[in-house]
Amino acid sequence: MKKTFLLLTVGIMLCFALTLPASALTLEQVQASPPKFDIYVHGEGVDLSEVKTADVKAALGGSPLNCTGISRSEQGIFYVFMLDISASIPPAHFEAAKEAVLSTYSTLREQDKMAVITFGSEVNLLLSGGEDEDEVRSAVSSLYCNDNQTMFYTAMDKLIETATQVRDMRRIAVVISDGIDDSDAGMTQAELEDKLINCGISVYAMCIDSSSQANIDNFGSFIRLSGGELFTFGPDTAQAVLDTLPARLYDSLHIELMSRESIPGGEDLELNVQLGEFGSVSALLSSGKWTPDETSPYIESAVFSIENKTLDIVFSEPVSGADNVANYTLTDVEGNMIAIGSAAYTSAELSSVSLSFDVLPVEGQYKLTAGGICDLSLEANELQPYTGSVMLATGIRGESETDSRLPKDVIIYIIAGVVALALAAFLAAAIVRMSKKKNSSKLSSEEKNKAKKARSEPKPREERFIFTNQARRDKDGK
Repeated sequence: MKKTFLLLTVGIMLCFALTLPASALTLEQVQASPPKFDIYVHGEGVDLSEVKTADVKAALGGSPLNCTGISRSEQGIFYVFMLDISASIPPAHFEAAKEAVLSTYSTLREQDKMAVITFGSEVNLLLSGGEDEDEVRSAVSSLYCNDNQTMFYTAMDKLIETATQVRDMRRIAVVISDGIDDSDAGMTQAELEDKLINCGISVYAMCIDSSSQANIDNFGSFIRLSGGELFTFGPDTAQAVLDTLPARLYDSLHIELMSRESIPGGEDLELNVQLGEFGSVSALLSSGKWTPDETSPYIESAVFSIENKTLDIVFSEPVSGADNVANYTLTDVEGNMIAIGSAAYTSAELSSVSLSFDVLPVEGQYKLTAGGICDLSLEANELQPYTGSVMLATGIRGESETDSRLPKDVIIYIIAGVVALALAAFLAAAIVRMSKKKNSSKLSSEEKNKAKKARSEPKPREERFIFTNQARRDKDGK
């Protein structure tokens, strides 16, 4: 009875397990630059277009990460092709690989770039990504596979060095070889694997199909550590194999994660990302080898909100300490301090805050100073020194501007105008007096005597004529 019950229980559990969706998700790449983490997930046979931001639950070392964005990968891709030019590569495979690389170059989008590293007896950066089409075709077409050694480890070091110098692009490497050769090993394979895991570069491989299965398996295990995949190819299939890579990359789901806390340095932390019912992916990240953040945050804008009675500040990236009132000062044009009531974050990614006031300051120009604020990176870069001018236009005027009297500056202009007019009139009168005096000084002495005598002589008597009606009085006898 017990045995029957046990078999029935196992059968039910097995049937239930078979009804669960198989996890077909691959964490292809993690670019860690705390507090930001960009991860790329590929779903084999799974439509990830239905994944929503709310479906993503992520944690790093047990601390939750916020999902700040999901999109199909529109980010520019920096391709690094690593070509084995040793004599162990069959010429037909090599020529087919060269043609496939050139074909891939011709399909690059405007935002993509391509570099090429060759390795054999030496390691050379053949193309750095800034060349034009003629230079690319000339350089790749001139390659031959005739070297006696295969400096694989040194080439991988060069690949990681070249790709990690690129910022704000997805970094993809494609190694074309017949397997791992440790003849030049200046490090162990384990040390190289550790570098590969933590470099933030997704490495794919194309291995010649005539290589031994042991070489192919070892090569594939190494490549998959970075989230990439290995493909075998022949002279007739190189193009078809390489053509699948861009399609796979463009179909990947780009998930942006942001930490709300400072990440401890020097520890290996597990990253877990759950995509709802679609499954989950995970990776072990070494924080000591993350991409360092060398950029200080800065204030992008500071604008008064009349409706909310706040001064809204936007930073260039997530920051800590921005919600501390003591980290800000606001003064008017006369240097008087304006009291700030509180400071609070207004975005989940901690990149914007609002400073509130019990009473909104009156209309005018103000000076904002901010300090004591850092980004959330391991380096805790301090905010660039900021002292900015903020214009507040609210329609709220100070007491001196609300009465019926003219503004002080207008009164000053009127007084100055009156003084200027009075001064001009005084100067004009003085000029007239001086002119008369000058003219009088030009008269001769004889003319002066005549004028004096004329003034002293008595004036002739004026005769007045009175008209009467005398004739009429005589006639009438009156």
